[in-house]
Amino acid sequence: MAFVFRQGTFTLLKVKLNLRVSFLTKHGLHICKDDLQNTSFRNNLKNYITDHKYSLTAVRIYGNHDLEEVVSETFSESTFWRFGLYRIKENVNSECTKEPVKHLGTRSSTIFARGYNAVERFLQTKGKLENSHEDAALRALKKFYVNKEEHEKSWVKLKDVSSEGQVTAVITQHLLSQLLPFPSSYFLDNIHSKSLMDKCPCGCEQPLNFGSTLLGSPHLFHGFVDGVLIPTNRDHFTEENYTKSAVFTARKKNDDIYYHRLMNKERMDESEENVIDGDEEIPNGEYKSEINVIDEKQLCKQAIAIALCKYQEHSDIKDRSDVPIVPVFGITSDSFEVAVHDPVHDYLLKSNKPINLFEEDSQNLKFSSVVDLWLLINHSMFLTTPSPHVVQRLSGTANLIPQLGEKRFENIVKSSRWMFLPYLHHQSFPEIPEDAIKYVDKKENALGDKH
Repeated sequence: MAFVFRQGTFTLLKVKLNLRVSFLTKHGLHICKDDLQNTSFRNNLKNYITDHKYSLTAVRIYGNHDLEEVVSETFSESTFWRFGLYRIKENVNSECTKEPVKHLGTRSSTIFARGYNAVERFLQTKGKLENSHEDAALRALKKFYVNKEEHEKSWVKLKDVSSEGQVTAVITQHLLSQLLPFPSSYFLDNIHSKSLMDKCPCGCEQPLNFGSTLLGSPHLFHGFVDGVLIPTNRDHFTEENYTKSAVFTARKKNDDIYYHRLMNKERMDESEENVIDGDEEIPNGEYKSEINVIDEKQLCKQAIAIALCKYQEHSDIKDRSDVPIVPVFGITSDSFEVAVHDPVHDYLLKSNKPINLFEEDSQNLKFSSVVDLWLLINHSMFLTTPSPHVVQRLSGTANLIPQLGEKRFENIVKSSRWMFLPYLHHQSFPEIPEDAIKYVDKKENALGDKH
């Protein structure tokens, strides 16, 4: 009897529980779903600032223009300038076993320390940030997180697009612009895009923005970037200061190249170098295929060009030691790379490997990579000048200023410009009824004629 009584009690409790679940399903399931999404979002952010970071290594710039007066190059050219990782010279006894080559570098958590701090404050205050710009940026990130699956469906269609212009459009429409407070605050290059479209080629029918993306100095590095993102709190961004913009280059994925990378995965995992950040060593990451999708020289030149524009903006300030640095990134349908230049201390940093956008063997975007891009896009709030100790170690490693000379360098800075100009060609004029128009050619009335 005791056993039957317990079974009956269990059944009664189960019925009550089912009734409660049914009531919640009918009247308040959306609240539970929101709570779950909030919890999941916060947990992912907590994991990001605790566990995730990527490495950036110092890059040395080489010029072969000793006898040339003209040292300029467009982003797409590769005539005068070369780029290579900065190696630390150490006295190694030739009789000893050869040690791994070491490079100077730093972590993303150092470069974006303000961003990590903002995320920590967001978690500590349960989403109540006093800074309205940070609040808007985090709301954009959360909105994308909630709608991530819908945007991921559009990425599957990238395999069917035919041009890099179309790849750029889909990537911008369904990832990059979604990390802005107002997703319409961007424009793509309308000069060199191979196929201008009014709407996103994935079939979502969303309109696209195009404009001029000219950047740099005609006396050094100059050209058009593929896109400009404006992290503004205002929907009407045409009057914004574009000096806070994020710029990027997008490339179409070549299946043969990526197959080549997969075939060399074991070599990638086995070949690791050391990167020194101050007195710490961090892994340099995977071995990279000799064939790269992102043109790293182009990426480095764009980073230098935009940094000199920011430097020129502070030309009226005597002490330019606190000029903000500006990152750029190159992105494909499954990875991206980052570069950032500091013209004050003459160092150039680049991510030491492509950062994967998707979980392995999955069509799911990696949350950590989305946050990485979010920090890049909103760099005007989140980028941080490294500590004096780190800057001292990195200072002069790019070796750009000594090659140019102080006078030429200053002339290049003076001629550096961001010639950004949106052209919203998809917007049509609203229709106005005739009775709302005051006609200037309307004949005077009879009373007016008498006068």
